Amino acid sequence: MSRQWTGGRPTTDGPRIIPTGCGPFGVAIGADGRAYVTDHRDHAVSVVDTTSGSVSATISVGTNPTVIAIAGNSGYVTNAGSGTVSVIDIGSARVADTIVLGAHPHSVTASPGGEAVAVSTDAGTVMVVDTASATVLSTIAVGANPRGMAIGHDGHAYIANADSNSVSVIDIMSGTTDDTISVGAHPYSVAITPDGRTVLVTNADSRTVSVIDTRRHVVVETIFVDVAPYFVAIAPDGATAVVTDPSADTVTIIDVESMRVDDAVRVGAGPTGVTIGSTGVAHVTNYCGNSLSLIDLATGPRQVNPVAREGYR
Repeated sequence: MSRQWTGGRPTTDGPRIIPTGCGPFGVAIGADGRAYVTDHRDHAVSVVDTTSGSVSATISVGTNPTVIAIAGNSGYVTNAGSGTVSVIDIGSARVADTIVLGAHPHSVTASPGGEAVAVSTDAGTVMVVDTASATVLSTIAVGANPRGMAIGHDGHAYIANADSNSVSVIDIMSGTTDDTISVGAHPYSVAITPDGRTVLVTNADSRTVSVIDTRRHVVVETIFVDVAPYFVAIAPDGATAVVTDPSADTVTIIDVESMRVDDAVRVGAGPTGVTIGSTGVAHVTNYCGNSLSLIDLATGPRQVNPVAREGYR
């Protein structure tokens, strides 16, 4: 079943915008409520106090960090240019360990219990890392150019294979591949609903989002979003999904129950990563704008705080 985008022009009243480092790419929210942003061009992670609207700490990591996942009191940062994962101690805001992978990583995601993180690499593999020992437990072959991932409560991970137009389903504990699902062109990011029943996959070249039934491992709907979707995140209550589009400087808001597009909100330049906190605020990194946009999904965007450093430096 396919659904066409029927929304009008993007909302012009934008979200709050906070300056970050240069080239913010990925973002995760710690237990302390602060946002941890990977600054791809600064080779660092900015720790953002969203209450004060400022960077409270900057942590030097490896070369060209992309994605960050938080498990417990640790942050795991993929360094695409170094072939490593930096392990950040959240309490002290410093690098506590560095995991050498032997391949260039792109994305990382934590298991729901935090006992493991999975890392996608340019070798067409996913590496499963034990968080207690910071060692690689297994290496699992998936499709070509694996990118974003999500892990369900049952231990199954869904990986977007950008150059295979597919999603691999793997069991991270047994290290086996259970299934491969065909999706749209150039799938990039994956998010799973809190109940574990549905997976959303962004297909950048198809301008669509594939909706996968996790019980049957089939695409049950295709949402046309009228943009080139990049990253996707689902709110903790499962009601709303947010999709970024770097080419249009917008994010698309999807109602998960109806699988329809609710709105398109203009943010900073080159929106890339996105995550949604427990309070229902979407955090969006603006790669070309060197900033972080905050969207309150409950009340909607209200005003613009134009304090970001626009453009590359």
